[in-house]
Amino acid sequence: MGRRDKTLAAMEANPSGWRYDEVASVLRGFGFEERKGATSHRQWKHPKADAVTLIAGSGKVASYQVRQAVEAIRQSQEDDE
Repeated sequence: MGRRDKTLAAMEANPSGWRYDEVASVLRGFGFEERKGATSHRQWKHPKADAVTLIAGSGKVASYQVRQAVEAIRQSQEDDE
């Protein structure tokens, strides 16, 4: 199991307390692309999964957003397994 997989498992087990750059790094590692908007909201897209919206800021990402990111990553991998 690689580092991104371990981080994903840790995010799934405990979605609280993750910084934006940590979640963004995992999404990027699984092939998601960031779409920047005019505000602090960032949308992450993948052709095989639902889009994920994260709020970029100096604080932590909300736990519901981390759960959405994990779910989208799982969706993007369904055909690969």
